[in-house]
Amino acid sequence: MSKGRLAVSLALLGAVAGGYLYYDRVILPAREREERAAGHLFTLAAAAVNKIEIARPGGDHVALERKNNVWWITRPVDTRADADTVKRLLESAAGAKSERGMDEPRLLEEYGLTDPVRVTLASPGATETLSIGALNPSGASYYALTEGARRPRLAPKSDLERLMPSLFDLRDKRLFSRGLEEVKSVKFTGGALNVEMVRDEAGGWRLIAPVGARADDAAAGAMIDAFMEARAAGFYGKPASLALYGLDNPMMAFTAVYDDGVEETLLVGVVTEGGQGRYAMRKNGQEVTRVPLAVVEAVPASEMALRNRKLVSSDLNVYDINRLTLWREGAVAVELDRKRKAPDGPPDGQWTIVKPATAPADAVEVDRFLRELTAIEAESFLQHDAMAGRDVSPSLEIDLTSEGDTLRFTFFCPPREAQCWAMAPNSSWGLVISRDSFAKLDAGWESFQDRRLFPLEAANVTRVIVTRLGQVFDVRVEGERWKLDKPQAADLDQLAFNRLVWTVLGLRADVRLGRGAPRVVKNPITIAVHDKTGQVMTVVIRKERGVYLAQSAGKNESLVIPREFAEEHLIKALEGLLPAAAGQP
Repeated sequence: MSKGRLAVSLALLGAVAGGYLYYDRVILPAREREERAAGHLFTLAAAAVNKIEIARPGGDHVALERKNNVWWITRPVDTRADADTVKRLLESAAGAKSERGMDEPRLLEEYGLTDPVRVTLASPGATETLSIGALNPSGASYYALTEGARRPRLAPKSDLERLMPSLFDLRDKRLFSRGLEEVKSVKFTGGALNVEMVRDEAGGWRLIAPVGARADDAAAGAMIDAFMEARAAGFYGKPASLALYGLDNPMMAFTAVYDDGVEETLLVGVVTEGGQGRYAMRKNGQEVTRVPLAVVEAVPASEMALRNRKLVSSDLNVYDINRLTLWREGAVAVELDRKRKAPDGPPDGQWTIVKPATAPADAVEVDRFLRELTAIEAESFLQHDAMAGRDVSPSLEIDLTSEGDTLRFTFFCPPREAQCWAMAPNSSWGLVISRDSFAKLDAGWESFQDRRLFPLEAANVTRVIVTRLGQVFDVRVEGERWKLDKPQAADLDQLAFNRLVWTVLGLRADVRLGRGAPRVVKNPITIAVHDKTGQVMTVVIRKERGVYLAQSAGKNESLVIPREFAEEHLIKALEGLLPAAAGQP
């Protein structure tokens, strides 16, 4: 081989080697990076970003910076940013992808990219900018151009709009810098209302000014939440004159005192132009904001509306009460106990009268009594000194015992007074209540006696036989099936069987007439109930002079029962057996 040919061959070989080296070191890595980042509009991790800029056409420029893990707006105002909005922006940037690139390059102005919105994310070691242009003809996507790229790409409108929040959206709109969970007390002044409340150990609220009393947690909570959770609906900058906004002599002021003693006060002024809210500003603040009218509307008209009107605190669980004692003026004391299934367990609901005589108690009546007691609300309040000046004796005293603790409620209801009043434990205020509320509690021991004619549990009933107008209805449980034996043999659904059982077991006497042999009448109603133990309880119902009387088998005592049971409830339950059995063999 000649020297010339050798030189050419060596040159060609060097060119090939150089081309391969360029492809391996430059083109291939670039292509791999492009393939790895294909579709992603940003590659910076959200956690690494510490600066954000959003530049809009016309000079509208917003800049944010993260300082000590808190995002701040640094341009055009210096204020705290809304953490949730910034988080959504960064999450959208991390997930934003293009749908496709444009097939043919065209002029950037045709894509709205000559004067685009520019979103820039920066980390300590890198900066990435995305230019966002016009919407495509369908309006579903934006044209976008990543930094250094030559061809625009299409990206979903919803993704890119989350990258372009307004200055208002980016601003922290909280009116208080801390959360409600850190508040230990609040003060409010405005109009006729001037109150101070402190949080109690249970997390509820108590008035300490102008009076010391339990607060209505719902009413107090609604007002406090309205202020603490409110967000600014607009910003007006630094005021030239507080008087222009009614903030030189505020309409109201709400102060939150935090656990560490730091206080923050929001001043509320006059209604804004257009009536969409009220001007507001933090005490010693630098900027006027607008608060929604709903914040002001949550303020009650008077201190009375913030007071807890309940006689019995909602902290008391009536199901934990195991002893109930009543002292009525001029009557013997009544005491009821509720048994426990275990020494340390909760009461099981079985009440027993222990004074003035031992007898089973009607759990339904006891529960009704406790519901009436816990439902009592004050119509107004009376100071203890004013009550003591009346020099009257208690008309009724009620003790509720739960887990060894006893609470006493005292009632005064003089005959010539239009209203009554009551005293709750550890309270210096009397609650003025209606005479109707008192009358529902003014019960003797007889009213607590068990008036059920069938004192059984529904789950233990196995058979019910009802004879009415000569027709017999016989239903029973057989394993997991319910049977109708008379007046025809058929299967029943469980609901029809249960409806009859509940109706029968719900029968209660209105009045005890005393002992004596019953009159013999034609076609009485006879009800026999069988339970799992084999016990059979039978009750005969007769009608005398328009009144229905019931008498249990083996007893000579007649009981007046509700007319509705015999003429409505029992008939509907019996009629329900036949449709439930219709079509059965």
